[in-house]
Amino acid sequence: MDLQQLVDSGALSVPSLTANINNLPDTPTRIGQMGLFSEAGVSTTFVLVGIQDYRLTLVPAVPRGAPAQPKALGGMKAKPFMIPHLPQRSTVMADEVQNARAFALSAPPETAENMQLNGAITAVQQKVSALQAVHRRDNDYTIEYHRIGAIRGQVMDADGSVLIDIYDEFGITQTTHSLVLGNAGTNVRGKVIEVKRLVEQRLGGVPYSGIHVLCSPEFFDQLTGHAKVEKAFDRWQEGAALRDDLRRGFTFGGVTFEEISSAVGADRFIPAGEAIAFPLGVPDMFITRFAPADYIETVNTIGLPYYSKARVLDFDKGIQIESQSNALNLNTRPDVVIKLTA
Repeated sequence: MDLQQLVDSGALSVPSLTANINNLPDTPTRIGQMGLFSEAGVSTTFVLVGIQDYRLTLVPAVPRGAPAQPKALGGMKAKPFMIPHLPQRSTVMADEVQNARAFALSAPPETAENMQLNGAITAVQQKVSALQAVHRRDNDYTIEYHRIGAIRGQVMDADGSVLIDIYDEFGITQTTHSLVLGNAGTNVRGKVIEVKRLVEQRLGGVPYSGIHVLCSPEFFDQLTGHAKVEKAFDRWQEGAALRDDLRRGFTFGGVTFEEISSAVGADRFIPAGEAIAFPLGVPDMFITRFAPADYIETVNTIGLPYYSKARVLDFDKGIQIESQSNALNLNTRPDVVIKLTA
């Protein structure tokens, strides 16, 4: 049996491999766990985004061959954003599954071929599934990185370059608000209420369920170490807040603050001394749109979160596995996100 037979058996077909990678366990990521981003598939490799009253709106894609940079659409300024393509490749060499052949040699002659095929399929599937798990983990981490960038308004690539700068693209100025934590006499609760009012003003009456703040460690320490905050928490549940690790989130002034120390290389999710505040429960504020893979089999289909495909190497020396995700992460209400400084 050659490796092409294994591919032809259907065990390594695009539908089979794609189903497998989509059914692998989720990689735990904080933004993913919060469920902020609503996900959906699209049939195009780009998304048109329009803006009205500082709110971004997805616009129906123009037909193939239409101008790539429409100046206006439906009375809105609209721009196309290419959906980032995130492929990974690994190789399973024939020698890595050689033991599957040895198992088949002891089978009766009439079933040896079938057992050899089944043994090889099982061995390769296990190897492929392990590689897919690594691919999915890395893509999940990348999507998490893109999502924190979308919250901040600037989606970054792995090399540190900017993929999408929403504020720059649409000429929006992000609101910055200082809690003046360096002053021991600051009414921190009053400053937090000001943040809530800023968010509510920009939402324009749209209901929300709460306000969450992602903080750098430095910002978090200044906040929790401020005399007015310590005093308030000393009265809260008889000082339990002072004894517990509250970095995962505590509520003060009706706003939940959470420390985020994650980074990609030198690029921290939240810059030192800063925090980012945003509302929860606003429909379609944070969105993820998945494009189809760049395979013949997936042309004009609705995008899935992950895809995978296999091909036989020259001279049947092994199988190359590709996994990919094509995900665009956006904040459709960038004016509502408030950058906080200490």
